[in-house]
Amino acid sequence: MKMMVVTMSDSMREEYNRRLLTTLATKESVERNVAESGGNIVGSVLLYHSTSSASERVVRYPGWAELRLLAVLPSTRGHGVGALLETGMYTTRSN
Repeated sequence: MKMMVVTMSDSMREEYNRRLLTTLATKESVERNVAESGGNIVGSVLLYHSTSSASERVVRYPGWAELRLLAVLPSTRGHGVGALLETGMYTTRSN
């Protein structure tokens, strides 16, 4: 698969910002996990459960749990922070 980076148009950016704000404003049935190093947050991720009414409003595939807003501090990228957050979400759900 060939991939490329493009700059978002203004309309795409507005829609993206709207979706970010909707995602962040949702409080029910959302797990927010962070990665921490030396007392500082270096990454975060949100998990929307498949059974939440919040997921039905904001996830792409209702009925499926969805990871959203996986973010890693630029200075810590390439050190497995994103993988740790993703794996942690699956581990949390299976316990």
